Amino acid sequence: MRPGRERTASNELIRTEVDRSRGIGYRELLLLRKPQHRTVEGASGMTYAITSQAFWDDPRHPGDLRVTVSVREEGSSGRSDAVGDFIVRPDGTFVGE
Repeated sequence: MRPGRERTASNELIRTEVDRSRGIGYRELLLLRKPQHRTVEGASGMTYAITSQAFWDDPRHPGDLRVTVSVREEGSSGRSDAVGDFIVRPDGTFVGE
């Protein structure tokens, strides 16, 4: 697959995973403080590794969670192909919206 198509597929997966994560409640997102890893097959048949993780946006004042999602083409080494994130408050609202 050409690099541009790989990046497009990675970005689509990021959007899908970030949207899915935004639909999860704050209490469930707390579980992501331990990174979760899974693999998915893209529309092209390529396999991607997805890592979701949450950490305190400001460790001095726990509460707001920064949730990150990264996608990497399976078998590739190094950096992720794409990364997305958002910050959610304990009341379920999103920072910056």
